[in-house]
Amino acid sequence: MNDWSIDLNLDGMWHKTKQNQFTAQTITETSRKTMEENMTTFNRTRNNLLASKLVISRPLWDGSLSFGGEYSHNSRTNLYHNEEGVLDSDDSEIKEGMTSGFVEYGRSFGKLGVQAGVRYEHVGFDYYDRGKHIDEQSKTYDDVFPSLALSLPIGKVQTQLVYGTDISRPSYSDLRSNITYVNRYLYETGDPYLLPTKSRNLTFASSYKWVNLVLGYQHIKDDISQLCAPFPGKDPSVSLYRYANIDDYDKAFASLTLAPKVGIWQPQLTLSVQKQWYTAETPDGKADFNRPLGSFQWQNTLQFSKTFNIGVNASFQTKGHSGNTHLDETSGVLSFSAYKSFFKGRFITQLFAYDVLQTNRQYLTMYNGGRTVKWEIKPNRSVRLTLRYVFNQAKSKYKGTGAGESQKARM
Repeated sequence: MNDWSIDLNLDGMWHKTKQNQFTAQTITETSRKTMEENMTTFNRTRNNLLASKLVISRPLWDGSLSFGGEYSHNSRTNLYHNEEGVLDSDDSEIKEGMTSGFVEYGRSFGKLGVQAGVRYEHVGFDYYDRGKHIDEQSKTYDDVFPSLALSLPIGKVQTQLVYGTDISRPSYSDLRSNITYVNRYLYETGDPYLLPTKSRNLTFASSYKWVNLVLGYQHIKDDISQLCAPFPGKDPSVSLYRYANIDDYDKAFASLTLAPKVGIWQPQLTLSVQKQWYTAETPDGKADFNRPLGSFQWQNTLQFSKTFNIGVNASFQTKGHSGNTHLDETSGVLSFSAYKSFFKGRFITQLFAYDVLQTNRQYLTMYNGGRTVKWEIKPNRSVRLTLRYVFNQAKSKYKGTGAGESQKARM
C-alpha cells in the first residue's frame, strides 16, 4: 500500500444574498413632457452546496495511473418581487446533482511522454416554479470528455501537443427566469433552457529557455452570449437583455511570451492574437465577424530582495471581434504595484494602483437580430492597499485540492 496515494476532499458552502432596491426617476422626453416613475424590487437568493472528491493514484507498468470521482449537490432558490407590478414576481428553485468519474494514465516511451485520460459526467437538473416541478425546463446530461497529451524534447526545445474537450455550464444566475429591473429603458433576464458550452481544443506549445510559443484551435458549441431585443409590451423604447446560446463557431489563437531575467529586472512580454469564424445576426442581415483581435502585455518586476519588489505593468487591446461583439476602439492600461513583507513573512503589505493614466476607455458594439447596442466603458482608476498578518505559519499543513470548485464558481 506504500505505492498508493489517496486524496479525499469534502466541502460545503452556504450562501445567502438579499437586496432591496428603490429607484425614483424623473424622465424628460424629447417632447419635453416630464414624468416620474418609481420602482421597488426585492430579491433574495439562497445557495446550499455539498461536494466530495476522491483521487487515487499509484505507479503502474513504468507509468502512473490515477482514477477517482466527484459528487456535488446544489440547491438554489430565487425570490423576486416588484411592488408596482410592472414585472412578474418569481419564486423558483434549482436542484442540481453532478456525479463524475475519471481515469488517467501516463508514461514515457523513450523521450516521448504520453498521457491519456477520459472523464464521464452525469448531471441531473430540476427546475421548480412555486414548488411545482417544471418538466420542460428540467433536463439530464451525460457527457464523456477524452484527453490526450504528447510531449517530446527536440534538442533543447520542449514541445507538447494536447487534445481535450471542455465544458462550461451556465451560472445559476444566468438560468433564472424572472425579469429584473435595471433602469427605465433596460430590463434583464436569464434562461432556464440554456445549454452548457462545449469546446474541442487542439493546442501546441513549445519552449526554449525564456521563449514560449502557444498555438491553438477551438471548435465552440453553444457558447453563451448576452443579446438585446425590444421588451414585449406597449413601450418600444424598453430593451430586454437576455442570455442565450449562439451558433457554433471556430477560433484560432497564438501567443508568444518572452521572459528573460536581467539582474533584478524580470520583464515578461506577451503578444497574442485570436481570430474567429463566426456569423452574427445584424439589423441588415447576417454578417461575418472574423476580424482578428490582438493584445499586448508587458509586465516588469524589480526584485530588490525576497521581501521587497515593485511592479509596473502595461497592456494594450486592438480593435476586433469577440463572439457577437465588436471592439470599436483600441484601449490600454498602465498599473503599478509594490510588495513588502516583514517579520519573516508574517506581516505583508501590498499596494496596487490600476489604470494610473485613466486610458482604459472601451467602446463596444453588440449585434443580434433584434437591436444593435453600443457600450462605453469609462476608465476606472483605483488604488488598493492590503495589510495581512499571518498568525500561524504551518509550512507543511495539507490544504487539499477542494471539491465542487466549478459549482462554487457558478454560484
